[in-house]
Amino acid sequence: MYFPRQVFEPIPVRASRDVIETFAEDFAYRLNFRQGDGEVSVGGVNADVVRLIEKLGGRLFDGGNAHPKSQTEDDSLVIFARDDFVVQPFRNSLMWLDIEASQALTNAAEIGHLLLHYPLVQTTQNATDEMSVVMAAPRHAQGSIQELCDIEAYWFAYAVVFPKALFRKLWDHHHGNIGEIAYDQGVLVKHVENRAKRLGLVQADAA
Repeated sequence: MYFPRQVFEPIPVRASRDVIETFAEDFAYRLNFRQGDGEVSVGGVNADVVRLIEKLGGRLFDGGNAHPKSQTEDDSLVIFARDDFVVQPFRNSLMWLDIEASQALTNAAEIGHLLLHYPLVQTTQNATDEMSVVMAAPRHAQGSIQELCDIEAYWFAYAVVFPKALFRKLWDHHHGNIGEIAYDQGVLVKHVENRAKRLGLVQADAA
């Protein structure tokens, strides 16, 4: 398999959180993702996110050579083209339950990198349909630029996994019980806390 010599890191869009969340919810709406009453498939929300990744042309890392630079690079995402990318979830059996519950947001954030940051890399490199531009997102962002990219990707992820209308339905159904919502959706309690704070359903210091 041919791999290009140069691989680029994400470029931040530098948009406001409101703008990114609106973009994410519009994206979810167009694909009819998470638009119902919050019912999830076996495996929780992450199973639905994985299917969305596959629908977009992506795949989860299967142990082969997914990285264009080296096998030792610790990247969470490698994009070869808009419809050809590999998500490499973190694996650690000692923390498996927490990691499994965190995957919905983590994997959705990789979609955020794909839709927010990859187009900027393509534009910067004057890419054409015939030109391969590869972007790799580091698992542990270092430096203000990559940290900002991660923040933007997670803003996107929260809005896709928990759109405003859907989250409020879940909130009402579970009478504001954060633990019940987390269990029902198969995510971490802190993810529900963060979304509830963002939507003003609890005080920032009360969740």
